[in-house]
Order: sequence, then C-alpha cells, then structure tokens
Amino acid sequence: MTDIHFIVFPLLKTERLKLRKLLIDDIPSLVKYANNKKISDQIINIPHPYGEPDATYRIAYVNQGFLNKSRFVFAIADILSNDFIGEISLNLQSNSAQAEIGYWIAEPFWNKGFATEAIKEVIKFGFEKLKLTS
Repeated sequence: MTDIHFIVFPLLKTERLKLRKLLIDDIPSLVKYANNKKISDQIINIPHPYGEPDATYRIAYVNQGFLNKSRFVFAIADILSNDFIGEISLNLQSNSAQAEIGYWIAEPFWNKGFATEAIKEVIKFGFEKLKLTS
C-alpha cells in the first residue's frame, strides 16, 4: 500500500449523505442510537448498554486510528442537517493494500438505502485515495 498522507480527516459526500469525522457534538446521537441491542448484537465494539463514557472513548479511539493510519471511521450524517445517523469504517490491514469495511445505521434510518450509499462512497475512497487492492 502506498503511504497515506492525510493531515485533515477526509470529507466525502453523496447525494443524501456526508461522511465526515466523528465529532464531540455527535455524542448525544451516538449514545441514543448505539444504545440499541439490535446494534450492539451486530457490532463487536459497541457494548450494551451504551453510555456517554462509551461515546467519549469511541471518539478518542477513532481519532487515534486516523492519526496512526490504521483506520478511517466516518460518521454518516444527513447532508442537509449534518445529523449523525451511523458510522462506516475502513480498517486497514497492516503491511497490505487491503481493508475491512464495517458499518451501522441507526434503526430509525434502516431500509432507506443509506448503508448502500455510504458503502459505495467509502469503497471508492479506499480504491482511489488509499490505493487499496481487491
């Protein structure tokens, strides 16, 4: 994999979504939506119950991953309101040009095609900007 040179966290946009850095302002929504057994049962690093300390830790964790170039965790947000509705991440495999993708969408936003829209954009970012290979 080529060396990753990002100083500022990337911002990706789709027709309906903004894929951006996870912010401290997202904590209330992150707690509200991640504190759902249907989410925590599917996502290994989301405990249940999920509280503000978990969200605070999460933000530090994803920021550290960006700084050490091991992962890109994007907040999935509504493009108009910037409201948080989920996460999508690329976890880079060390010493290779491959990554693992993970995502979750808050339950009120299920079955609206948001995950598909976010996945397409993040995969494009991975291949074009991070030079990942299949």
